[in-house]
Amino acid sequence: MIRNAEKRTEIVEEAADLAEVLYMMLENQGITYEEVEQVRQQKKLERGGFKDRLFLVEVDD
Repeated sequence: MIRNAEKRTEIVEEAADLAEVLYMMLENQGITYEEVEQVRQQKKLERGGFKDRLFLVEVDD
């Protein structure tokens, strides 16, 4: 797990495992990484990213 990794190399290895899982999920749905990246960039422009580590936890309708 990334949160248990202490060394940079361990974090990179865990991130690579997560990326592999994501890539396979996308491939199984016929979605390209490029499609996801395009949407990610657009959402970041519109809503901001997670650079400040702020996360929306709940929304009341």
